[in-house]
Amino acid sequence: MLSALCAPFEKKDFVGLDLESKNNKKRADGRLKKQLGDLNLQAGLPGEAITHYQSAVEILKSVNDWLWLGGSSY
Repeated sequence: MLSALCAPFEKKDFVGLDLESKNNKKRADGRLKKQLGDLNLQAGLPGEAITHYQSAVEILKSVNDWLWLGGSSY
């Protein structure tokens, strides 16, 4: 199971949701790829970072996760 990465104000929005649903799994995967892009950028690997960001953008668009999509856009 992927852990749910979330912004502080989103914590209350996840109460009572089925975190095993297909959309929530895709959202968690997209957020993870965004974080991998951030870490690669910090490590000085911009090519790898762009690859992760592109993947995150595709996934996050499909689940309408606008906040994290904005952070993934390059």
